[in-house]
Amino acid sequence: MYSGFTFVNGAFVSRAGIQTVDVLTPKVVIGLLVGAMLPYWFPAMTMKSVGSAALKMVEESEEAAQHHPGAHGRYCETRFMQHA
Repeated sequence: MYSGFTFVNGAFVSRAGIQTVDVLTPKVVIGLLVGAMLPYWFPAMTMKSVGSAALKMVEESEEAAQHHPGAHGRYCETRFMQHA
């Protein structure tokens, strides 16, 4: 895999007329860090939003159970159904 990278990178360098490729410049290092972080950041944000939505559903069901304590086994209209 690395040999393929060096082959493609070498072709790019020779065609573009660049003498050296320095991966230790600040812009490249920052780009590498951000690029390495992205595959973990997107699923983390997705899990966070799903967790907050689930928490809101639990809070709504607890509130409905407090307002209608005898409605455990039958249909109970929540605030969502009242506004719909």
